[in-house]
Amino acid sequence: MKSLGSKISPSSQLIWIVTLYLLLSFAASAQITRGSLSGNVTDPTGALLANANVELKNPANGEEVKTTTNAEGEFVFPSLAIGNYALTVEATGFKRFVIQSVVIEVATPARLTVALAVGEISEAITISNAQELVNTTSPTLTNIVERRQVQDLPLASRNPIELAKLQAGVSIPSGTFLSTAIISGLRGSTSNLTHDGINVMDNFLKTGTFTNVTSPSVEATAEFAISTGTTPSDTGRGVGQVKIVTPSGTNQFHGGLFEFHRNAALNANNFMSNATNTPRPFQIQNRFGFTVSGPVWLPKKVFGPASVDGRNRSFWFLSYEGYREPFSAIRTRTVLTPEARQGLFRYQGADGR
Repeated sequence: MKSLGSKISPSSQLIWIVTLYLLLSFAASAQITRGSLSGNVTDPTGALLANANVELKNPANGEEVKTTTNAEGEFVFPSLAIGNYALTVEATGFKRFVIQSVVIEVATPARLTVALAVGEISEAITISNAQELVNTTSPTLTNIVERRQVQDLPLASRNPIELAKLQAGVSIPSGTFLSTAIISGLRGSTSNLTHDGINVMDNFLKTGTFTNVTSPSVEATAEFAISTGTTPSDTGRGVGQVKIVTPSGTNQFHGGLFEFHRNAALNANNFMSNATNTPRPFQIQNRFGFTVSGPVWLPKKVFGPASVDGRNRSFWFLSYEGYREPFSAIRTRTVLTPEARQGLFRYQGADGR
């Protein structure tokens, strides 16, 4: 019997290795940016139910996770990708309970209670949204900036982190920049900015609260969280935590193009330039790019006898943004006369001589 390696060309083997490495790397780095869900299941009298089947499913990508309640009626999903899930609870002698929308947010533990009603398991009680998910397991205070806020709120800089200054507990001294922001009265050196679990701060200028090396794109930001208080050790250094998460692919291929154009043709000139008959400065700004996402899928021609279909399992997301800004600037400078350049200086007195 021939080995698998003899059927696959060296180039295909290299693709396999690189793909596997990237998938494992992404899974490892994303652990601290994932959310969690726990809760308990009770009967109509409030008694806790053991061995109830609990299932979470993400309709966007088909991801399913299952568990059963323990002897105390407790269930826990310790690591969940951010998204909108459907929760189903089943137990013998009780009606099936379905919550169509359970929102899991970045780096946020959530908890809910499910009360089952007596009846046949073929019957179902369905509600559209879960009750407010309350964090009762962590002393960390977290504010979430959702994807809709990132995309819909005006951002002249196209930097989603600008929305951090709108959150409770974040202040910026008057006349200063985002890098001088203060989170819950703490120094800038106590903050930590990560993107998909990777530190992206300017670690040379450690005093800047939001001084980042790479600026995330609006289209490439699913949501981000600002956390203060007692943070767990897996979040890294800093009491103020800003965690940015990249969107995930789904079972369908999606893509989009975008361009944002700024032209100074309709801008007014400033007062001093008008006073000196100086023309208005020239400036054109273009931000353009694309996003593409979908499941991991590779044809048989690449991998020999079997194709790779990542639906419900593996996904990818790609984003590109270009930036072009040709502009002119007006500067006021002192220019020496030809005599002054030769060292001949003349001074005019108050009498004009």
